[in-house]
Amino acid sequence: MEIDCTFTWVTTYEAFADANSQSGGQLDWHQYESASAVLQRKIANCYGFSALNAALLQAAGINARVIRGWAGEIVEDGTWKTSETTHAWNEVMLDGEWIIVDTTWDRSKSNGISHAYFDPDPVFFSSSHVEDKVIY
Repeated sequence: MEIDCTFTWVTTYEAFADANSQSGGQLDWHQYESASAVLQRKIANCYGFSALNAALLQAAGINARVIRGWAGEIVEDGTWKTSETTHAWNEVMLDGEWIIVDTTWDRSKSNGISHAYFDPDPVFFSSSHVEDKVIY
C-alpha cells in the first residue's frame, strides 16, 4: 500500500534531520514548507514532513492534504495544555474516507516507528491534536 510506504519512508529515512533538534529549539514552521526544500536541505519540521508525505502521496495519485493545528495533552485536571507552536500532519483519502497520518509524532519515537499515528483512533488522536485548518 502506497500510504504505508510513504509513511515509513518519511519517518525512517536517516538523511532527514528534525529541524527543532538541529536549530536548538523552536523553528518557524513556515521555513521549510515545500517538499522540494525538504529533499534539498534534508531537514524539516512537522510542516516539512507533512508537505513531503503529501507530495509523495499525490505523486502516486492518492488524495492527501496537510492539516495545521495544535498539539498538546489533556492534563490531570482535565484541561488542555497545548504547545506554544502550531503542528502539522496529514489526512489521506483511503477507501473513500479521510484517515489521519502524523509522520512527525511517529518519527519522534526513540524506539522506531510505532504506527500509533498512522490511522489512529480519532478519540486517541484528539487527546493530543486539535485541528485548526486544512492548509492544502
